[in-house]
Amino acid sequence: MMRTAVDDFLAQALRGEAPSWPHRWQGSAATDLIVERVQFHGIALLLADMPAALAAWPDDVRAAVMDEARMQVLWEDLHLTMLRHVFDGLRDARVTGIVMKGTALAYSVYDPPAGRRRGDTDLLVRADQLDRVRIVLRQAGLVAAPTIFGVMYQEAWQYETCINTRHTIDLHWRVSDSAVLQLSCPAGEVLAQALPLPGLHAHALASSPKHTFIQTAFNRALHKSQGYLVGDIKVMSGDRLIWASDFDRLQRQFSDDDWAGLCQLALARGIAAIVLDAMRFARAALGAPLPAHIEHGLAAHTEDSGAARYLAEHDHVKRYLADFHALPGLGEKLGMIRRLTFPSSGHLRDRFPDMAGWPIVALYLRWMWRNWRRAFSVSS
Repeated sequence: MMRTAVDDFLAQALRGEAPSWPHRWQGSAATDLIVERVQFHGIALLLADMPAALAAWPDDVRAAVMDEARMQVLWEDLHLTMLRHVFDGLRDARVTGIVMKGTALAYSVYDPPAGRRRGDTDLLVRADQLDRVRIVLRQAGLVAAPTIFGVMYQEAWQYETCINTRHTIDLHWRVSDSAVLQLSCPAGEVLAQALPLPGLHAHALASSPKHTFIQTAFNRALHKSQGYLVGDIKVMSGDRLIWASDFDRLQRQFSDDDWAGLCQLALARGIAAIVLDAMRFARAALGAPLPAHIEHGLAAHTEDSGAARYLAEHDHVKRYLADFHALPGLGEKLGMIRRLTFPSSGHLRDRFPDMAGWPIVALYLRWMWRNWRRAFSVSS
């Protein structure tokens, strides 16, 4: 109950309502919870830019929020320096790079961009330019991170700053690593409809507003079913206020053509329910605009689609099977089997710490037996 009350209080503050500080919220436990929720929602700088909202807050809470906000600004400055070096290299290599999700939002609908807290930048490139992009990333001082188990269409590249902060670029050649979700947001379409993002770099492009909205809605839905890591703790929630802010800011900037394009795409791809749920969430949390004809049009087509079922699925084995069936062609299906059957040795050591001294062949056999047994139980 306390957590819900705190979240409601923070949403009121973001709406500019400057709610009075409840007298019952006293002591270190209440303070810790409030600071924890501000961090979870990723809204410290948004609150810091609304001094009237913080005026009546206790000094220790206000100081904690301001400290978090300053860290966001520092992170953004360092991240931007790294990104601009990367885009200088992409320009010189004649490679097109498109930023998606958080960074696309930060430099299109947030002022300052640091207001959109995030942990990395998602960069989409053409698959036939991957080798050139990897050279650019290495020349900019980034290092490829170990391969994440099961990931097929993206790589993590990391950069260490002079003050020991790590910055990550998630390099994509498909919009999503899920074959099911790729059908709703194809890479070729996103690349073809990308828009300039001069606030980031003269050579930078961003996914279009409708594609950014859809990816953010997918991200929210995935976190509702699969959880979101806050530090080392997994939280099952899709109601982070930073996502409500994303949707709100996008919806407030939508032209009539933007609304129509998003609605048409949602209906054509069978994702009306996911898009509408995001819009209604933003309206409930922050008063985001939602034209009646858009709401009614989407609400009339909220049948259970493959993407909606995938996003709501809690069982990762069932998601793997859905992605396997959605993959186009034998080659990609075999590639998925190989990645799932033969993970890295580091992943196996982490997965089976009780077999630390065993040869790697034994770990592979245990892995294969466990996964095939689970797959058989799901399909039978």
